Amino acid sequence: LAWLSNRPDANSGYGTQTRQVARRLLSDGHGVEFLTNDGTRIEYEKGKGSWHVACTGKKPAPLNSRAPEQMIVGDADLETWEITHKPGGSRWMEGANDAGRTRPERIETLARSFRDAGVNVQLDFMAGVSHERLKTLPQVQDFLAGVLAVRRPSPGR
Repeated sequence: LAWLSNRPDANSGYGTQTRQVARRLLSDGHGVEFLTNDGTRIEYEKGKGSWHVACTGKKPAPLNSRAPEQMIVGDADLETWEITHKPGGSRWMEGANDAGRTRPERIETLARSFRDAGVNVQLDFMAGVSHERLKTLPQVQDFLAGVLAVRRPSPGR
C-alpha cells in the first residue's frame, strides 16, 4: 500500500494518524510505503522498530500505479485563505494557484494528474463536510477495508 500524507514521525494530527494506521497495517503483515507531502519516502525498519527516511527530494517518489489510491475531501471545504499563494510569499511561484481555487477543485486536478500517470484513483467528496478530517475516517476505513479484503489471501489458500 502507498500512504500519502504527513510523515509518520511528524508531530501533527496527520502524522499521528499515519503512525497509527501504519502500525496496524504493518502488524497485519502488509507492506506499506509512506510518501509525504514534501516528496520524502519513509520506510519502517522492523528490526529497530523505527522510521527512517528512504528518499528525499523535490519530486515525490514514483507511485506503484497498480495500488489503488483514495483522495478524499469535503465538498464544503471552500476556505481559500490558507491555500492561496500570493506573490512574494515563501511558497509563491508562477502557476502556484492554477490547480484550483478551493480544495475540492485542487483535489480534482490532482486526481486527474494521477490518472493521467496511470494511477488508479478513487476520488471521494464528502457531502456537507468542510476541513474536518475526523469526519472522513469512516469513508477512509471503508476504502482500506476493501483494498485489504482483495489483498488478503482467503482462508485455506
